[in-house]
Amino acid sequence: MSEFLDIDIGAGSYAQAFRAKNGQYYCSNRALHADQKICAILPIPSSLEAHLTAMRKVHKGNAVRDIKKAQRLGYACSPFVVANHMPDVVSINCSKAVRQGRAMTAAYLRTLEERGGAPTVFTPYAPPVYSTDFWISVGVFENIPGYLQGEVAVDRRLWGYITLWRIGELMIYSQILGHGDRLKDGIMYFLHQYIVEMLTDQDNPLYSGARYIMYGPWVSGQRGLRMWKNRTLFQPYYLNLVCSASIE
Repeated sequence: MSEFLDIDIGAGSYAQAFRAKNGQYYCSNRALHADQKICAILPIPSSLEAHLTAMRKVHKGNAVRDIKKAQRLGYACSPFVVANHMPDVVSINCSKAVRQGRAMTAAYLRTLEERGGAPTVFTPYAPPVYSTDFWISVGVFENIPGYLQGEVAVDRRLWGYITLWRIGELMIYSQILGHGDRLKDGIMYFLHQYIVEMLTDQDNPLYSGARYIMYGPWVSGQRGLRMWKNRTLFQPYYLNLVCSASIE
């Protein structure tokens, strides 16, 4: 039987939405319910090097080799404003009709026009205001001077992204997609490594007190997704929420 993980998600608006919409993922007072799923959880390591050292011991270190491949090929990662890269987002979402044995849903396959069109102005990225209840998008990019989204010069192409939520002590991968043509370059392992490194900076108030990353249920998708979770050191836990007005 999987272990319980006691976690405080705080009382912010996103934490409240998680409680309202995601009952399948958690219980309270360690009282399992019929619909509860075992979650894929990664304890945030003390350092990136500790994480890489542990990954080298899984599947002969294939994940670390993929990370190094993406680095050699010149990819770079950073938080970003989705609206600045909407044509690339649509391209990524539509690059594979089937993922993990299932057809992409209509929500992912919306056209550029249905998503509001290409940007007309560039919006600089600004970090969130709230430190324990927020979300950001983090992407993996190829630097291309003069590269356009619509008529706006962004100078880099987006090839993959993760939507990262914070609710109290928990960080959540709510969306994670890479372009089908570039997955072989190791871009999603590289992006995950970047996020882990980002979260180990406990001096940054945005991440101070964050303890775990969650990536949906432990049992989901096909062999490729299960292997990805295993290689990136996610572990199976029952999520038990503890009550708190705030974790500040």
